[in-house]
Parts: sequence; C-alpha cells; structure tokens
Amino acid sequence: MMIKLCLDTQKFSKKPTEEEIAKIAARIGCHVKEISVKDFAKSIIIPNGKTYSPSVFKDGQRSIKNWISQQIFVVDIENDSLENVLDTCERVNLFPSFIYTPFNSDSGFKMVFVMDEVIQDIRVRNLVIRSLLEVFPQSKTETRDPSRIIYGGREVIYENFSYVESIPNLIFAACSVIRNSTNASRNMYNFCRDIGIDMENGYPKFFMFHDEKDMPEVNSSNVYVSMTKKCKFFINNIYNSTLFSHMGYAIYFCYNNTQDCFFENENDFAPRFDIKKENTETYLIKDYPFENLYKNCRLYREAIDGEYWLHHNEMFGLMSNLLKIKGGVTKVDKILNSREEYKVKNYSWWVMKNQILKGKYAPSRCESYCPFIKNCKHGINMIEQGKLFKGRIQVVGKRKTKSIEEARKELSNIVSEIIASPQKGIYVIKAPAGLGKTEEYINASIDNKLTIAVPTHKLKDEVSDRLAKAGVHHYAVPQLPDIEPEKRNKLDRLYDTGSFKGANMYLRQLALRT
Repeated sequence: MMIKLCLDTQKFSKKPTEEEIAKIAARIGCHVKEISVKDFAKSIIIPNGKTYSPSVFKDGQRSIKNWISQQIFVVDIENDSLENVLDTCERVNLFPSFIYTPFNSDSGFKMVFVMDEVIQDIRVRNLVIRSLLEVFPQSKTETRDPSRIIYGGREVIYENFSYVESIPNLIFAACSVIRNSTNASRNMYNFCRDIGIDMENGYPKFFMFHDEKDMPEVNSSNVYVSMTKKCKFFINNIYNSTLFSHMGYAIYFCYNNTQDCFFENENDFAPRFDIKKENTETYLIKDYPFENLYKNCRLYREAIDGEYWLHHNEMFGLMSNLLKIKGGVTKVDKILNSREEYKVKNYSWWVMKNQILKGKYAPSRCESYCPFIKNCKHGINMIEQGKLFKGRIQVVGKRKTKSIEEARKELSNIVSEIIASPQKGIYVIKAPAGLGKTEEYINASIDNKLTIAVPTHKLKDEVSDRLAKAGVHHYAVPQLPDIEPEKRNKLDRLYDTGSFKGANMYLRQLALRT
C-alpha cells in the first residue's frame, strides 16, 4: 500500500528549532515522496524523526492555495489516554493505521489515518478533517490547516499498517457521535453548515451506490461523485478495508460551497455555508416473504436466531437490505436484541439504523459483507434471496465456458457424426450465434443431399447465395412474392424482432389483398 506526501530529508531526535523549522517549511513542498505506510512510520520516528506534510502542493510551493491532494490525515491528541481513544475507535468503527508519540510530549500522541483513495477536492478534504474532529473533540484545531507541517516523534505505540478508512465510514462515525450528543439536531446542523453539505431528513445529504446504473441523478455541479472501484488512486486493500471501500458515493455540497471558496482566505479554515434542508420519503418493498429469506439466507437466519455474532460491517449490510422492506425495522430490532454482546454498541447501531432509514443507501451486495458468500448460492443482495423481482436474473451456479476454438471443433465433429450416422431422423444442434453453423452445413451440402430450414426469408436468401458461391445446385423455397419496399421492410422488422407468427399473419393479409 503506497501513499504520497511531502517528506523532508533531514533527521531529528527532538523537535526542530525555530530556525530549522523555517528552513524545513521553505523546502518541504519540493520533497514529494511515494512510500509505503510502514516505511513512512519508520521514517518519522527515532532514529529518523523526519518532518512531513500530509499534503502535496503545486510547483513545490507549500501553501493552502497550492494544495493539490492528500491521502493521510493526522489528528493530534492531548491529555487523554490511548485506551480511551481506542475505545472511541471501537465504538464508532473508525481506526487509524498507526499512532506515534511526539518528541516533546509525555501525555499526547498523533493518530495517522490513511484513506482508501487520494483526496483531490479541498471540500472533501475539509469533510474528512471536520469528521475526525467531531469524533475526537480533544484534538488540536490546527489539524484543519491543509498546509501544515508535522514533526516526527519517538515511537509507534499502535499499528495496523494495512488498514484504510473511507469517506462513507467517516461520515457514519461523525453522525454517530453527533446523534449521541446533547442538542443533537442543532449539532448536526452546525456540522453540515461547517462542511457545506445540504441536509436530507436531518442528516448530511449523502448517497452510496454500487455502479453506474445505481447512481443518483446529478443535476448540480456541486454534487461530488466518487466511483471508488474505478478510482485511479484507489487503494484496494483485500485484508482490512472497510465495507464502504468498494462502493461509490455522492456528496451533495450546497450551492455556494465551491473549491475556490477555500482558497480565498488562507486563515479561514471554517467558513459558514448556506445549506438547504429537505425531508423526503423512501419507498419500501411491500408484501415481502420473510419466510423465504429465512430459508434461503444463512446469515439472516443465524443473525435473527442469535446464533451468529455480527461484526459492524455485517450489521450494516443486513440493515441496508432489511430497512428497504416494509416490516424490516421489526426484523432489525429482533437481531439487535438477539445477543447480549450487542448492548455495548446498541446506541451506535441505533444511529446507523436511523441514518439508513432516512438516507438513500443502495442495499449492500452479498459479496461485500457476507461471511458465507463461498458456501451459499447468493443473488445480488439479501433482498433477492427472499424474492426475485420481475426483470431480474439470479445466477445460482458457476457458468461453464469453453474457448471459441474448442466450441467450433466440437460443432464440426457433431455435424460430421450426424452426416455419417446410419440412423435417419431429425437432429437438433444447440449452438450460439457466430460459431459457424451455416458454414458447417453448407460444407456438408457439397457431398450430401440435405434439406436446410431457416426461420426467415432473409436468412434463406443469404444461405442460398452462399450455396451458389460454393457451387452447390439447390432450390430455395418458398419464394417470397415481389412486394413493395415499404411492406418488405415491415416484414423484415417482424422477422428481426423474432415475431415469426406476426410475419406469417402479415403475409396472409397481403395475400388476401392481392
């Protein structure tokens, strides 16, 4: 896993002096480094102790106006214990990649978070920082500065180098903390106003989806859309990535929240925006057969019976499906009450349930969270495990495939066996289009007397032309009478769409008129 940032070359065993800091600040923008998270951690602690800036800047000039991108985010914690902070991380399901102690503090430490994508929009960068400050209010406010430089430290005291965080997970964590606070509605409004996101049903207007066909309608230039799976700078962490890392998302920034507004005043890290609030209704699936879901989905069955202990991502996956169904709230409540262990995170999951109910989140796909994916015949999502909707196809097994060369050879052998067979009768060969069926029976016609039947006059004429080119004497019957071009085009359209019965009826109508 590689990250890009500005990393100075000089080593320190203590905090640099003011004179040294001035020199570092002047040159660090030019020292862009692409490095693994583990090697980055080694480079900033003793005996290396290098200074760094989490951001990358245009033309090597370190300033807010020259900010280009950022992938790591650092939160400075003072006067709190590592145990308390990690308890908070566990409660909101938000974890750093590593934590280290600074040079000059015995009571503080720095938490380093690595995102699963490179942030290239300053508004999203502000959203990340504001969310982290909401979750960790004891952190220093200078964390807001996109151009800040950060000093190295003594040692790493917590590490999970392969872990990455996602924007959706940060938003969920921040909302969980806000909803658990006094004056939650006012605090949520202030949070959205600070980061310039419109509100929907009392939450930040935010949408998650799987691919293009699930994308919401975007009718404003201030809607930020990230197709995470196709992101050029996306970190695909197969070990510890969050559930949301493989989903796209859309953030509905308010009308006056543009990137330019962050570069106008370098000292204003918290502009106030004019956000819009709206309430909308969510369509729920009615008359859903939960008994079929219980029978067909092992995760749902064991979760509602309390036999399986759901982790955070698995609980979100279940909720995002069940809460799209009328009566799903009752099922979720039954799951939450099925085990004693869930009481520790009961409020956090209540907030999650409420946010999914009021937000427009696509149902999570089974492949993204289900622990039984390899041992179960899965559809696209849990909803379709209980009911397959009109127009949908559910694949229940692996498709058997073969190469075109193998299929053509097999077809040729079958045709040869049929021609050589002494048994008379009708043989049906099922083969896909474009495999060479016509070529096979034309070649067979050169030395054998065959009757070739095709479904349309157009195809009959094409086969007749190819037989003539091969020097095969033949009769093409029946002969289609001469009809006007307009009527012939209509007949061809009926054949092309597979409406053979309609074509026959149309021919009879033409015959009656003549």
